[in-house]
Amino acid sequence: MPIVFPDTSNIRYHCHGDASSELLVNYDFYFMLLEMVWDKKEAGTFTNLELNVYTGLQDTPTIEELCAISLYSQSVTHPYLHTIREPEGNKTNALDLGPLHNRLISFIQKIINNPNILLSPAASFETATFDGKNWQRPEVIYAIQTQLPNLPHVRPLTIACFHGALTTWKRFLVEFAPRGEIDKATAN
Repeated sequence: MPIVFPDTSNIRYHCHGDASSELLVNYDFYFMLLEMVWDKKEAGTFTNLELNVYTGLQDTPTIEELCAISLYSQSVTHPYLHTIREPEGNKTNALDLGPLHNRLISFIQKIINNPNILLSPAASFETATFDGKNWQRPEVIYAIQTQLPNLPHVRPLTIACFHGALTTWKRFLVEFAPRGEIDKATAN
């Protein structure tokens, strides 16, 4: 099966989470690919971009950040996007998303309060994803779980990531609040 790296040149809600997950799942492939690129060059040197990626793949804090971003992506981003993009026939209207967003805020706060829901070896998609459905990429959860003993800062980084997301969501959702601009709007 070919490996396709996520398109991070587009600004989408999930592209950087997908890229983080891809690097964690296929770490060995990308590391060996960069070494092969280096070996094949006449000058035997990396470009600045190649060197930055190669160095980052060997940097524990960078790997820990990739884990936190991937965990947010798997537990919040993908489940949220799947929920608002329900199957055809269910016409989700932005005007009706207020209650969903309230649940989202509560879910993110739940993870901040108890990150073991997401970080425990017994973590289950049923409690660790916003929609309670299977992980979008179960193999990334496995890759993270396997490395957790060697990555001491994943827990505080994950809490910080979720806290930052919560702050941003609250700011974004002011318009969805009762008597907010979106709440006052009608579908007509």
